[in-house]
Amino acid sequence: SAHFADVFASLTRAPDAVASRLATLPGVAQIATRVVKDVRLDVPGLDRPGIGRLIALPSPKLALPTRLNTVLVLRGRAPSEEADDEVIVSGRFADANRLRPGDTLVAVINERRATLRIVGVGAAPDYLYEAASGGMVQDERAFGILWAPHDLVMAATGMRGAFNDVAVNLAPGTRPEHVIAAMDSVLAPYGGRGAIGRKDQFSHRVVDNEMQQLAVMGFAFPVFFVAVAAFLAGTVLTRLIATEREQIAVLKAFGYTSAAVGLHYLEYAAAAIALGVAGGLGMGVWMGRVFTNLYVDVLRIPGLRFRADWGAVALSLLVLSLAALAGAARAVRGAAGLPPAEGMRPPAPARYRALLLDRLGMGRALSASARMVMRGLERQPTRALLGASGVAAALGMMAGALSLYDASSRMIDVQFRVGHRETIAVGLVTDEPSSIRSAFARLPGVTAVELTRVVPVRLHHDGRARTLGLTGVESGGALFRLVDVEGRARPVPPDGLVLSASLATALDVRPGDTIAVELLEQLATRSAVVAASIDEIMSPNAYMDLDALGRLTGGATLANGAYLRVGESPSAALFADLRDMPRVAAVSSRGAMLETFDRMMARSFRVSTVLVVIFASIIAVGVVYNGARIALSERGRELASLRVLGFTTREVGTLLLGEQAVLTLLAVPLGWLLGWLFGGYLVHAFESEHYRVPLVTNAATYVFASGVVLLASAGAGALMYRRAARLDLVAVLKTRE
Repeated sequence: SAHFADVFASLTRAPDAVASRLATLPGVAQIATRVVKDVRLDVPGLDRPGIGRLIALPSPKLALPTRLNTVLVLRGRAPSEEADDEVIVSGRFADANRLRPGDTLVAVINERRATLRIVGVGAAPDYLYEAASGGMVQDERAFGILWAPHDLVMAATGMRGAFNDVAVNLAPGTRPEHVIAAMDSVLAPYGGRGAIGRKDQFSHRVVDNEMQQLAVMGFAFPVFFVAVAAFLAGTVLTRLIATEREQIAVLKAFGYTSAAVGLHYLEYAAAAIALGVAGGLGMGVWMGRVFTNLYVDVLRIPGLRFRADWGAVALSLLVLSLAALAGAARAVRGAAGLPPAEGMRPPAPARYRALLLDRLGMGRALSASARMVMRGLERQPTRALLGASGVAAALGMMAGALSLYDASSRMIDVQFRVGHRETIAVGLVTDEPSSIRSAFARLPGVTAVELTRVVPVRLHHDGRARTLGLTGVESGGALFRLVDVEGRARPVPPDGLVLSASLATALDVRPGDTIAVELLEQLATRSAVVAASIDEIMSPNAYMDLDALGRLTGGATLANGAYLRVGESPSAALFADLRDMPRVAAVSSRGAMLETFDRMMARSFRVSTVLVVIFASIIAVGVVYNGARIALSERGRELASLRVLGFTTREVGTLLLGEQAVLTLLAVPLGWLLGWLFGGYLVHAFESEHYRVPLVTNAATYVFASGVVLLASAGAGALMYRRAARLDLVAVLKTRE
């Protein structure tokens, strides 16, 4: 219903008549033009200047009134077409600043102050993620989208009869790259900055990456639970059948068929599945609501509500049921194929020979209970390995999942604490000579200034092309540094390009290759040598020395941005001076961006940690409790006999739970390995052309995961110890072998 476009392009200025030419291009089904301009905002309660992206709403007076990227009004109303001060603001910006319909904002548009009245809060498909293009994390208080009537924007920006932004819908079957090339040809004389397809549109890219990550998590976690379900079903039934082999033989001797016996034990697995379904559906609905609310806060997708997909639920239940039944099938097959005569005989006793513990001379150093535990483990290594693997799976799932948050924190540290070390970043209205450095250096509290410049280009090599901003930075700069995923700073060479590794791969270039640099605003193409590539976190990017970029563009050294370092925290006087500088278009605070990210991460981390802890604890409790419960069934008569012979409750409890305790401790290093492997899989699955996720092994995360699993295992053991302490000795001893 929002009519999200397929192709987007921005330019300097083109007359409205150019839109008709674009509409006739082959493959173009619909077209919408508008004016988009970033303006300075004075936000109530905000000490620094904000940035507002002023966007013209479509007007019925236009020759091509087609509506694309429709704005949905969430609260309030749409602006009146005749109004000269009414706007709709984006949801995140409104909520962060507690703005509501009826409030006002002051905007500086073309060096004139204008008071804008908020009449509604809205959202649009091209700005579901509210951030300046290319930004990873945006200060939500200082950046917002403002949709205003067409005539208001035209009058305020001086763009009557013109446009600087265009969106296109394609006819079915049309290849986007063909339309992109044709649009670039038409828009080139008007300062076209290169058209892009929907997949490269920034907001869509962010949302699409989030959906891909959800898909990865939606595959990885169920694999763990399906494997654990099959493991528990197989383990429980195998040991249960082993304790009931005599009863099975009697039933078969009285005429029960193998199918009937097998079905009887399959019903155990079916009962467990039924109980799990009841609890799982409730937990699944709760989880769905929790994560939906998180995405509502982050992406502000209008109308996003949780709704159970019963088709997916049915498929999940089918897969889980088949896994559990498959895990039980081997044990059931053994029970069904057990001959009555063999089943009526007790199982062959274990061979009681000297084991490794005794041969090493360590047996005498242990108590009697401890020797029994170690010998039991050594005589049944397969069962011990399976028990340890179940607990290790819980630990590995938790450690691997939580390591993603360690990776996210590492990404932010590298990007915004090692690479970006400025206090404030300033964007300029136009390219300015390098002499503007002195104007910034005179501002109160500023101790260092570095200039930067971003030029829209399209890089070509061997039939491949990528559209992006070529960033010029100062060589040897201390405020902005090129850093790789490990946080190592890389120098910017005096000549040549530095490409991010993903971009170099996409263009199939290596250091020393020459590529074509199409300067989109100058209608010119230059050649440049790739001096180096860097495996950085955020990509694709291309960098160049600021002076070399000036030579490439055929002029002097220019800048359209600056990084400022302030000795102390930025003062109100500094922000006031920046607000009064007419050439300053935008001001962003690195500290505020980090606070925004930390706040978003903190909430997401809390929710995800709670869920992962719950799931890992369930797995650990299930494995330990079932193992101890079956051990009690298998060895109840033996334990009761030991109590009668004088063993204390503690010694009997040690025999019952000792094996599980040893297996849990042995599972810890195995769980660390599984966690590292699982984390590596998630990191690899999350990687894309646009960012690189590092694999981070944080000792604190693994210690935390180990502690949770050990506590859950101890809780399950405590329940079984209490049960063993209340064992009815007389009743147990009366049972037959």
